[in-house]
Amino acid sequence: MQQSAQPNRVGPRMVEGGSRRVAAFAAASGQSTASAAFTGRAAASTAFLPDPIMLHPQKRRKTALLLCLFFGCFGTHRFYVGKRGSGYLYLLTSGVMGIGVIVDLILILNGSFEDCYGQSLI
Repeated sequence: MQQSAQPNRVGPRMVEGGSRRVAAFAAASGQSTASAAFTGRAAASTAFLPDPIMLHPQKRRKTALLLCLFFGCFGTHRFYVGKRGSGYLYLLTSGVMGIGVIVDLILILNGSFEDCYGQSLI
């Protein structure tokens, strides 16, 4: 009996979703992008992971601004954008004694406040 060796195949969906990861893996391991995409290690470890940006919609800037303005000392705007750790910190310290809330208001108004995935608010 002859067993046919099936090469590791990377489908179009995997390449689109994980192309940045495969390129990063190739750069770190010293391989070319094409060879890294077809090695089992790169395809299994990076290309099958879902892209978190595609799974979570962007948050609204106006909503974060209103939450920060009225309930900032409780950290609700931080919970809204997915930053739970700093949300709990704001909750326990009354918005880091009000200074953190003012900084966050300025960041939201400037448009440089980001959610937990690094996406800017729309």
